[in-house]
Amino acid sequence: MSENKEVYEFEEFSLNAKKQRLYRSGEIISLPPKAIELLVLMVENQGRVLEKEEILNTLWQDTFVEEANLTQTIYLLRKALGKSKDGVPHITTLPKRGYKFVPPVRRISDDKISVTIERTKKEQILIQREETEKITATISNSVLTNQNRFSVSNKKYLLAGFITLTIISIGAYFIWRKNNSAGNRLQNIQSIAVAPFNLIGGEDKNGYLSLGLADTIVTRLGNSQKIKIRSAGIQRSSNPITDPLELGKRLNSDAVLTGNIQQIETRVRFNAQLLSVSDGEVLWTQQFDEDASNLFVLQDSITRQLSDALTLQLTGEEQKLMANKLTENLDALKLYWQGRFYWNRRTPEWIRKGIECFQEAIKLDPNFAQAYAGLADSYAIAASGIPLDERLIKAKTAAQKALELNENLAEAHTSLAMVLYKFDWDWQNSEIHFRRAIELNPSYPTAHHWYGENLGIAGRFDEALNELKQAESLDPFSLAVKIDTAATLYRAGRYDEALDKAKKVLEIDSDYIQAYRIIRHIYIKQNIPDEVINTDLQIERLLKTPPPTIAELQNIYQSKGWKSYWQKRLELLPKAPQPLYIIELAEIYVLLGENEKAIAVLEKQLQTRELTAAFIKIEPIFEPLKSNPKFESLIK
Repeated sequence: MSENKEVYEFEEFSLNAKKQRLYRSGEIISLPPKAIELLVLMVENQGRVLEKEEILNTLWQDTFVEEANLTQTIYLLRKALGKSKDGVPHITTLPKRGYKFVPPVRRISDDKISVTIERTKKEQILIQREETEKITATISNSVLTNQNRFSVSNKKYLLAGFITLTIISIGAYFIWRKNNSAGNRLQNIQSIAVAPFNLIGGEDKNGYLSLGLADTIVTRLGNSQKIKIRSAGIQRSSNPITDPLELGKRLNSDAVLTGNIQQIETRVRFNAQLLSVSDGEVLWTQQFDEDASNLFVLQDSITRQLSDALTLQLTGEEQKLMANKLTENLDALKLYWQGRFYWNRRTPEWIRKGIECFQEAIKLDPNFAQAYAGLADSYAIAASGIPLDERLIKAKTAAQKALELNENLAEAHTSLAMVLYKFDWDWQNSEIHFRRAIELNPSYPTAHHWYGENLGIAGRFDEALNELKQAESLDPFSLAVKIDTAATLYRAGRYDEALDKAKKVLEIDSDYIQAYRIIRHIYIKQNIPDEVINTDLQIERLLKTPPPTIAELQNIYQSKGWKSYWQKRLELLPKAPQPLYIIELAEIYVLLGENEKAIAVLEKQLQTRELTAAFIKIEPIFEPLKSNPKFESLIK
């Protein structure tokens, strides 16, 4: 943009285009340079609709950006300006077109500089520059005459020199105060959210590169005990949050780290900003320019400079952990990021893709501990769809290898702890590893998540819910954490809270089948038969049960009642010996009052050592069995 020397006024605001500053009633409002440029463009075109393409071509003409960059900048401006005197936004949106600046604008020449003295009750000098900035300084009565107001140009050179010195001194003071204030705000930050970074140009089809870099920074900074680091992670929603300040609010953080990654030929440029969530003020900003083949230097520079800005007094162990590189192989690192992206989706198809990525990463770097941890985590969860015997051996082998390669890796301790409690039912040692993982990285949500599940199996519900709460605060978009929280609330007998939590999961993903299973159990305990059946039929729909079969089940319940419905469901239950279906078989026997058959099924299930069997002793559905000596013996 060409240099503009105009000063614009609207309502209580003044905008100095030359100095790139916005004022409200004389006070500077902190905004990023690009936001100021956009505001100048809009006030210059007051009352006219600026098409989105026109704005992008004018302000980002040398750079490829997404529309999200423009949306974010508009958000910052709206937050800074608030509503006009008429109660409407200063900037209005015309859907699918662009934006319009509404309030009347007055232009003032940059050359109109007025420095005056006026007599007030406290005998003060009023210095007004470019009609945008008013600074007041108290002086001695002997300096002033009896005139109420006079021009500086008509006075002695001594007085003019005094005023010039005053201007410089006061200006320097305000600059110092602003910088000192930003420094104080940085030191007071207790929590930071790291938003997925915007990749400008380049190839990032699934977003795992930008998410991966963000998560790596989260892991590095998370090693500090002095500040909480939260990752936005993956949002499973039809309307994901893209605005970083809104993400920061959802993550309940003091500040949010955001940025744009751009690859230009052989260089990678990263523009980082740390924004205050409360008011959008830029607390720290830095541009990094590195060789495209060395993302490791970029990671090191970002974490080091940000920790320095936050004045984190790190212990020797924390410094060592923060400086620890995941791998020296860039391609292996990218495969690891991709694998974690797939693993987080928690479906058989995606988890198996993740396994392939972790295996390829290990081939490129056989000493890549995190890749082994990712492999162990993939085999550990039942959502992989892989047979239990195969999962058990491969998960344990990979977890032990990860810990062997790096005994100070939080992910490795978490993976091994998961294997110990899920397959070996070794509660004592699994807890030791979970606690060590959290000690190494308090900001690792998976450690809190799985430790919470472990505590829940032991019936330590309050401790379990506390860990799950920690996990959700670190990763509020994880449906797996939310649904395990709902399950724990249900097993703790807090049915209303559990129902509310499960329904909120369905608001995000209406096909999340595990939420319906928990809701069905809650309705059983609350003795609401119609809701039990409706929910059960919805589960059958999600399992792709043929519509005629669903209609038949519905008719049986309406015509013959509760018992006939569950007898028919027994006939239709899949014969495959999957752990989930075995437990469901036992549940149906309980609902039919056939307790001996239920116990026989559970006894067979316990022999598999599958995790679902470990929940038997805390599952409310099986409460009718507790008076049976066989069941008590089974639990022991």
